[in-house]
Amino acid sequence: MNLHITKSKNAESFYICKSYVKANGSTTSTIVRKLGTLEHHLLSSMARQEMMLLHGRKMK
Repeated sequence: MNLHITKSKNAESFYICKSYVKANGSTTSTIVRKLGTLEHHLLSSMARQEMMLLHGRKMK
């Protein structure tokens, strides 16, 4: 399995893909899971960091 990154004009998308060899000897891959876009992951990461900071302030 490997990570495929596709880029378009508006976004970068991430996919987990599985590569395999067909009966005729050619290689191919299928998408196992769509992980989302770079923007989505950056926003969720920033939100997670903000929550950790707020939680840390409340704990003190």
